[in-house]
Amino acid sequence: MGGAYTAVGGTINSLFYNPAGLSDVKQSAGFEVTLLKLGVAASSKTKNFYNDLQDVLDIDNDTEQLTALNNLILKYLGENFHFDIEMLALGVVKGGETSSFGFTLVGNIQANFATHEGTGTDGLIEVHQHSYGGVIGGYARKFIDDKLKIGLGAKFLYAQSVDHTFTTSEIVVNSDNLDDYIKDNYLETGSGFSFDFDLEYDPFPDNVLHPQVGFSVLNIGDLDFGDAGKVPMSVNLGFALKPEFEGFGGLFKEPVFAFDIVDITRNNGIDDDWGKRIRLGAEVKVWDNKFASWIVRTGLYEGYPTFGTDFRIGVVNLQFATYAEEVGAYAGQDADRRYTGALSIEW
Repeated sequence: MGGAYTAVGGTINSLFYNPAGLSDVKQSAGFEVTLLKLGVAASSKTKNFYNDLQDVLDIDNDTEQLTALNNLILKYLGENFHFDIEMLALGVVKGGETSSFGFTLVGNIQANFATHEGTGTDGLIEVHQHSYGGVIGGYARKFIDDKLKIGLGAKFLYAQSVDHTFTTSEIVVNSDNLDDYIKDNYLETGSGFSFDFDLEYDPFPDNVLHPQVGFSVLNIGDLDFGDAGKVPMSVNLGFALKPEFEGFGGLFKEPVFAFDIVDITRNNGIDDDWGKRIRLGAEVKVWDNKFASWIVRTGLYEGYPTFGTDFRIGVVNLQFATYAEEVGAYAGQDADRRYTGALSIEW
């Protein structure tokens, strides 16, 4: 879906994009539960770089280790790497006639790093590692003949972060206890609490295309973890079409088309490029019945194509996707292609 979920709603993902979308959870489904979800994401060269770096750190001779480290950096010079592990547990959403709610436990470990020449102020390996864990909840209520949905979200998270560019001497001198060295010198911790305020509007509920507009203000006033950093406030606008289409003999049904502009107030403090804020997405249920389903998704994320698919058999759901993150200053400059996979147990 290219990350375009602000106006879509109807799943536990609404807790992360627009809690007002909890109003779209089907009332007939009762309590929808995600008992556990584990996901992994990585850029294409991350595994090879990590294995090569471990081989370098295992060298006992300092001179040989320094030579091997320089050769490693030359091999991957200018590359960007990403690794991400996510966890969701005990997630519950419940749709109602006038009000809906949801909550879940979450956890995430994310690492982004890049290689430099090791001269000047660049250092050798630039590392940005962030992890968090906590609870997220949301509540939504319908107004004006169910056309307007207003949502409120809240989250409390504990965070850890490491943001540092390591020099050659740092890595070689501390190779035997690098983990302890990082924890003692660069690890920051903190916790934070924030609210979300969100809207979803269905102007023509009887229209076969079911157009919807979504608006979300996430992390009002920033989700601040103190020395461990912050998650900036994000103001987002979305539009979606959810046509009433039952497919061909029950196949290829319930399509969704979505368009988002995220961080419209440019609060992230990183850049002003609008191309990096555009999300486009579409999905269709190839088949969907009581025992199994198959959903296919595609879209554009920061100007780059995305593709994803979900397979469900009973209560077990498998997800696979690929997307590209723009690590340059503007869309189209420097794409980092990433691949994700997740396993969840839900009903």
